[in-house]
Amino acid sequence: MFKHLLFFLLISASTLTLRAQVAEKAPADPNIKYGKIELSEFQIKPQGKDSAASAIKIFDKGDLKFEINNKTSDFRYVFTRHTRILILKKDAYDLADIEIGLYKRDTENEEILSGFSAATYNLDKGAISSAKLTKEAKFLDKFDKNITIKKFTLSNIQEGSIIEYKYEIRSDFLFTLRDWAFQGSIPTMYSDFTITIPEYFNYKKNIHGYVPVSVAASKTISQNFTGNLTGEAYSSDRSTITCQSTVQRYTARDVPALKDEAFITTLDDYRSKLELEIHSTKFPNSPYRSYTDTWEKIVSELDNDQNFGSLLRSNYGKTLASDIVGTETDPLKKLNKIFTFVKQNMKHNGEDNKYSQQTSLRQIIDKKTGNVADINLLLINLLDHAGLNSSPILLSTRSNGAHPGNPLISKFNYVIAGVTIDSNKYFLDATNPINGLNMLEFDCLNHKGLALDMKLKTAEWIPLELKNISQNALTYRLKLSPENVFKGMVYERKTEFNGLSTRQKYKESANEEEYLKSYKEDRNGLKIENFKISNIDSLSSPITMEYTATVEDMVEEAGNLVYFTPLLYERTKENPFKLEERNFPVDFGFANEETYRIIIELPESMTVDKLPKSEMIRLEDNSAFFSYVSASDGKSISIVSKINIGKSYYDPESYFELKELFKKIVSKQAEQIVLKKI
Repeated sequence: MFKHLLFFLLISASTLTLRAQVAEKAPADPNIKYGKIELSEFQIKPQGKDSAASAIKIFDKGDLKFEINNKTSDFRYVFTRHTRILILKKDAYDLADIEIGLYKRDTENEEILSGFSAATYNLDKGAISSAKLTKEAKFLDKFDKNITIKKFTLSNIQEGSIIEYKYEIRSDFLFTLRDWAFQGSIPTMYSDFTITIPEYFNYKKNIHGYVPVSVAASKTISQNFTGNLTGEAYSSDRSTITCQSTVQRYTARDVPALKDEAFITTLDDYRSKLELEIHSTKFPNSPYRSYTDTWEKIVSELDNDQNFGSLLRSNYGKTLASDIVGTETDPLKKLNKIFTFVKQNMKHNGEDNKYSQQTSLRQIIDKKTGNVADINLLLINLLDHAGLNSSPILLSTRSNGAHPGNPLISKFNYVIAGVTIDSNKYFLDATNPINGLNMLEFDCLNHKGLALDMKLKTAEWIPLELKNISQNALTYRLKLSPENVFKGMVYERKTEFNGLSTRQKYKESANEEEYLKSYKEDRNGLKIENFKISNIDSLSSPITMEYTATVEDMVEEAGNLVYFTPLLYERTKENPFKLEERNFPVDFGFANEETYRIIIELPESMTVDKLPKSEMIRLEDNSAFFSYVSASDGKSISIVSKINIGKSYYDPESYFELKELFKKIVSKQAEQIVLKKI
């Protein structure tokens, strides 16, 4: 009866427990008859924090209910949407480009779009004119063999236009129902979503995000379903069944725009939305069936999967591992030999996946290229055959979004290797040849991973933070000439992720000259001689650089006064935190420290007139600070500026402290030294 339940694709992980509260009084339902536009709607203005918005969603109304699909003799759901938007500025014209993704597994299991209608309304001398969607404005875009994107473009868009569209989608994929986002990139006056679910289905309803959502109505109704009901759940063919269904209506009003800002994962992690995932079913004449997985069940399924567990158990890598390790007996050296071999002999094809594209280890080795799972499952297999205690670690990347934590395999999109040697844990990702031990791609720094024990069929969440703070230390030792030119030595030292970033740029450059050209792009007036870089291939060591520098055009004169900003090219010019209010966390990815030391010898013809004062500001919990120390003996000037962000992740409550910290950094680092000619 329910053979389509396990066929699903567009799965959004359920995250937090339902937080909606039943409203004391349901908000009034606006007049939302399609095509009936009120003159007053053209006069709507954005308010408060969204007063500069380029568009306003007047309302967004959705409905989801069930019906019988006579082709399959099963239930399917019908999703209906009706949206109206006021366009205020030209940069919101792209809202008239509407895209709808549809999934198709085969001819009997698909999503079907119907009833799409759209129009543009404009106000001309007090009269409302409309431009309906034309056939020429529709086209299809094939994303892959399973997903088709239908695109629609509305015409006659101008500042002050109202666009409106509605459509229906019928879907056979009932494991997860369509999400409903209450929040988007523009402010929403009214968002309303009603779901009607027959008693045979029990769905987990999860609301997450930071905008209050109310259950405006909740009731039970009697429903008749008519169709070709020949499934196993029924004792005989029936054309009509009657059951009880639950109706719930969720609303949110005056929803602010969700604005992108620095130091987040994917914006969808913070969007207020409703997600529905199947928990269980109970059909007439059929047993109760639960769809709630356990980690033990998931690990067992992975172990039996030919694109995962079968590769880990393969004996094909046994001889290869022995050849790589040779006579080496030291576990850490054996690990490094195998890690180096895989990085040097396998090329990442750019695809993330927890499942291998191949079903045999030999295919992976012969192809010498593959996705994340191809490479790292091979790595784990070889480590095991070398006698090392290794295991796969599943994770969801930053761009994929945070994993909700509950047993859900679909949300993972990446796998790395974990190895324990003498109680020391090592994380390995062989997709990038310059990755060292415990060095992951930035997109993988999503704070936690699920370590799998394939023998015991257990799983454990573990932290995936970089073990050490990433440092960037830069020292200028310069002499200022009477002609306002700096000349001297520059020394740089970069560790952890800062070192990885520099290695990546250097390795990707055709030659050293090209790297230096890129290095100087945002350093106008810098000339470099005697450049030397060390530890490019020593992945566990800091990157160091030194060179002779000549710096021009960084000094201004006014009469007998000379001005310059002592940090030269290194100062923070803009505060990354601009929002008046931010309800979601600040996620740097890794702890970081930047230290800039500037020592400037003055010419005899100049003396210090004004020097920035030393200053220190730190967060209340001491997890981050900015210090600025200045000194002069009359012949030289010394400046030390240090920014220390001691954690990778800060709760929303720390936002304003961080905002003030960076405000001080920007203003302090912009202060100038004033010299007087004598």
